[in-house]
Amino acid sequence: MQTVQPEDNTIPKKEQVNELFSNVGSVDFLNFEFGSRTYIQQIEESIQNTGKFCAIQVELKKILDFEVVWMTHDFQFMGGSLGCAEGEKLTKGFEFAMAHSMPVVVESRSGGARMQEGTLALMQLAKVTVAVEALKRRKIPFISVCKDPTYGGVSASYAMQGDVRIAVSGARIGFAGPTVILNTVYKMDQTLYDAECPRGFQTAEFLQKHGQLDVILNDESEIIPMVEKILHVLWQNRKDSLFDSDNDSSGSEEGSEKNDKKDDIFSYFELTYEKNDCYDYTVSRAIDRYQAPDIIEKIFSSFIELQGDGKVGYDPCIRGGLAMFNDQPCVIIATFKGPDANFGMASPAGYRMALRLMNLAQQFDLPVFTLVDTVGAYPSFDSEQSGQSEAIATNLLKMAGLKVPIITLVVSEGGSGGALAIAMGDHIAMLERAYYTVISPEGAASILGRYKNEDHKSEQFPKDCAKLARSQKIYCHDLKELGVVDLIIPEPAGSVSYTHLRAHETGRNLV
Repeated sequence: MQTVQPEDNTIPKKEQVNELFSNVGSVDFLNFEFGSRTYIQQIEESIQNTGKFCAIQVELKKILDFEVVWMTHDFQFMGGSLGCAEGEKLTKGFEFAMAHSMPVVVESRSGGARMQEGTLALMQLAKVTVAVEALKRRKIPFISVCKDPTYGGVSASYAMQGDVRIAVSGARIGFAGPTVILNTVYKMDQTLYDAECPRGFQTAEFLQKHGQLDVILNDESEIIPMVEKILHVLWQNRKDSLFDSDNDSSGSEEGSEKNDKKDDIFSYFELTYEKNDCYDYTVSRAIDRYQAPDIIEKIFSSFIELQGDGKVGYDPCIRGGLAMFNDQPCVIIATFKGPDANFGMASPAGYRMALRLMNLAQQFDLPVFTLVDTVGAYPSFDSEQSGQSEAIATNLLKMAGLKVPIITLVVSEGGSGGALAIAMGDHIAMLERAYYTVISPEGAASILGRYKNEDHKSEQFPKDCAKLARSQKIYCHDLKELGVVDLIIPEPAGSVSYTHLRAHETGRNLV
């Protein structure tokens, strides 16, 4: 017998409870004994110190106007370690959430799986993971909160399986703790360990820098407010899905039907304008021109930036997260520019972060807004080594089959595959002074131009760039005639103000 169960093992009614499954408790089923204390003695001491039967507490908490299944590790109970009772309570908590359609929050603070319960403690990672996967199939949000410390089997399972991963600043998070690394790899040589240990190793900030955490909070007092913000988008304002998620819509028939509807999407409204003199691609690079962050700030609300590719990378160029467009929850993916964003050139980590956000959007039936402004993907040794081609190709494949709408706006520059990797929208709009091309005019001129000497190149190169831009028809009016874009958003002469984007009307009709 692994755990003590309540006499009534049915799922209790939510109106009758605050704390759930309080009678599930740890048992010394191995008769484990090592050192000066037996395992049963450790259990009894933990019960006496905490007033609980195991290290997990399952409660119902009121968040906004609905209830959430909130599960918490108690570090005072054997270091919050994961044993069979803890795995049972976590699993029951996820099952209760599924039965009552409630979001789940898990606050992890643990040293890992409980050694005193042997291999069965290890099996709890698999058991809880099955429950997490079942919750995800029901499209119910799961938010993971990592507190100090979160190690071992806990960090290697449900703590890193949340739809959104939060951590408290300074929290230590990892699979193998420093002592294990010191002993196993460095043979207890502290000097060598200190010399090679990365700065800030295994802190929340370190993990976010390496793509594994979405949000870092200053302290624990910010946990509930952040959970409220996330669930406001993911749950409280959730609309009926635009697609039937129970149907297999990956076949070509649905793709054909989707494309058939595309031509009619702009019949809701018309924009009238005169063709401005927009045939100068350099205007799109004006330093005072509106960029993606300005549009996000002015057009969307309740924006929560989610960071990283969920694995090993963070890119400052492609960024995004959850937001509200009027009363419609959505996902935003955007290219940022400037020196802090690698001047709008994304690495593979950026494209993989976009992929992660696309998957999140599909998980919760949210439309995707992409804001494109890039001269192209970042051409570097590191980018190629990290799989730039694979990252872009994978995104194209994902967008081809994504079961939620993608609304794309080419804000300024639409440079080659680096732009297309987030721009394969069902509905594509373009600002009037933007451009969209297979290669930048400068790149084309560098390949196709022929120059006698540097003086000749200095004089002729800008002219070639301008001529090639017109010849390749990279401007909005040409691209609309070619069927590449669906809508041109006019920009009155001398203005880049968002008020001229008609964005509220445009976005509402596109969604």
